[in-house]
Amino acid sequence: MPKLVIQQVFTGQPLSPALRDAMASILGALIGVLRAGQAAGSIRGGRPEWMALSLLSQPIYFNIIRGPLTQAGLLDLGDPRAYRAVVEHVTQFALAGLTQHPGVAE
Repeated sequence: MPKLVIQQVFTGQPLSPALRDAMASILGALIGVLRAGQAAGSIRGGRPEWMALSLLSQPIYFNIIRGPLTQAGLLDLGDPRAYRAVVEHVTQFALAGLTQHPGVAE
């Protein structure tokens, strides 16, 4: 799906109804989880819509850029160890961004 969205962005074409509905469903579900976590106090305050987009951006970017990264010899996501390391990084990065930090303004 990330490649389809980027293709639509670069060609200036509107999203197909199926792609638009899939994006809305995924974002809606993630926004709901974030709102529930905020209500429970386990996720910091902030706009859940923006937080959802931020959470999805990093894994989408890694997926889109994987070919050029491999070609440049920087990162081969086809290597299971490298893939696991990236998944761990993205997970820790996301968790750090969702965590309450005392004294930090929202």
